[in-house]
Amino acid sequence: GQIAFFELGFILLVVTFLQLLLLSFVLILLPFLRLKTRSIPKKRLIQMLIYFGGIGVGFMLIEMVLIQKFILFLGHPMYSVSIITASLLVFSGLGSLASQKMSNRFQVNPSRAIMAVLFLASVYTIGIPWLLPVFFQLEFLLRVVACVFLIAPLGFLMGIPFPLGLRQITDAHESLLPWAWGVNGCFSVISASLAVILSMELGFTSVSVFALLFYSAALF
Repeated sequence: GQIAFFELGFILLVVTFLQLLLLSFVLILLPFLRLKTRSIPKKRLIQMLIYFGGIGVGFMLIEMVLIQKFILFLGHPMYSVSIITASLLVFSGLGSLASQKMSNRFQVNPSRAIMAVLFLASVYTIGIPWLLPVFFQLEFLLRVVACVFLIAPLGFLMGIPFPLGLRQITDAHESLLPWAWGVNGCFSVISASLAVILSMELGFTSVSVFALLFYSAALF
């Protein structure tokens, strides 16, 4: 009865989120039922669902928060979207590339990688609003460079948990690799709409909190 008081954009956003949720869970649960019949322990499948789903949602929520925080700093939403997205993709890719060497040389495992992400993401959540005003007087290109350098450490760490998780699956149940990729991808897509809904209803601080909670679930 209250639908007339909501903006059409918000209603479409909720409908889109529900459609993504339904399709994603169908694409996750149907393979889940099939995998259960192939002598793979149910507990193992649930652990994988929480781990790869958690890092997928956590990654996307952090990305959305960073985009919002840098809009004023960069002067336009399009600048923020393109620069933050590109920086995260590049540096998380470098983190994934370096994950094998880090695992062998420094004994980095998925738990340690996620704890590092949780620590640095918490620091960014608190520190970015205080740090950005220091660079406001810089020219635009220098602000872009500052943005990239600020994103680099967190992006690098966020790229590590996924490949480390895949390598552990390869050792135990290599047949689960496609499903793990699907879980991560589906939850990432869902969380893009979820982040917008949460930010509109609760604010971007709550989105940061939810991102940390999903990474904590993956750690657990």
